[in-house]
Amino acid sequence: MSSAQDQKIIAEKIYKAIITTSKYWIGELDYYGKNQFKEKVKGEGWTVGQIYDHLVHGTYQFHLKHLNDCVLRENGSTVGEKKFFAKVLFFLGSFPNMRIKGRPASVYLPTQPENPLQFKDEFYKFLKVVHRASKEAGEAKLDYKTMHPTLGMLNAIEWLKLIEMHMRHHIRQKKRMDKTLRSEFKFTPGEEVYSDI
Repeated sequence: MSSAQDQKIIAEKIYKAIITTSKYWIGELDYYGKNQFKEKVKGEGWTVGQIYDHLVHGTYQFHLKHLNDCVLRENGSTVGEKKFFAKVLFFLGSFPNMRIKGRPASVYLPTQPENPLQFKDEFYKFLKVVHRASKEAGEAKLDYKTMHPTLGMLNAIEWLKLIEMHMRHHIRQKKRMDKTLRSEFKFTPGEEVYSDI
């Protein structure tokens, strides 16, 4: 098998992982009402809705922009490397289980979506764009890279992989928030719920 075929297989595998993680995010939208989607949780900078906006629109504006630059061979270089932290990150295949401080709200604040169910459409559109980008990453020349401010120089496949790792990383943040936002009650079919009324 040629390295070009290997690259296409790697891009396809990353996209399948993005689909798997996206199924989780899309399915979770059913568990939030409008108020929960907009509620600020103490100790967290964003609402759950803003996390969703960040995953979709933040990825358009940052990860996919850089991936596209790599494909088009613009705004980057064939010289430069990943930083040590990035090498560890890509070797492990995920972000460390720790809070990572992002840009201050004065510089970047995700938009607040109105409705969790309407955001499903946004997510499906997003997946179509990522699918196309994954095909392009599978065919791009990987000698061309663009600069990530923390990780150093990344090529198209690395930007694609970063999308998948980033989506998994924010699951931890959402689960912390869910402890406040969502009920622990679980209904068991056949259970007599109203027996004391």
